[in-house]
Amino acid sequence: AIFYMRKIVKYIKFRLPTGGGGLPANMHKNKIANSVRSWAQPRNIPVSFETEGYTFNVYFETEAEIAQFMLSYEPEYGKPSVVSY
Repeated sequence: AIFYMRKIVKYIKFRLPTGGGGLPANMHKNKIANSVRSWAQPRNIPVSFETEGYTFNVYFETEAEIAQFMLSYEPEYGKPSVVSY
């Protein structure tokens, strides 16, 4: 029998404000993306982003990078939370 290990997916999630025709969410998302980029660049950590409704997801390459982010990132635009499934 062949067993396939399911890859554990982990990322950071920010909640975006609702209402206002999506404008506040878009502005908030841009501010978060800029602050995450300015955190990641000096550390040479690649990040990517995805928007899901009113949730803004930030993806890292390793769990160690997620841990480093959660320990040292100063949340200016809402508190991030780690998603794991």
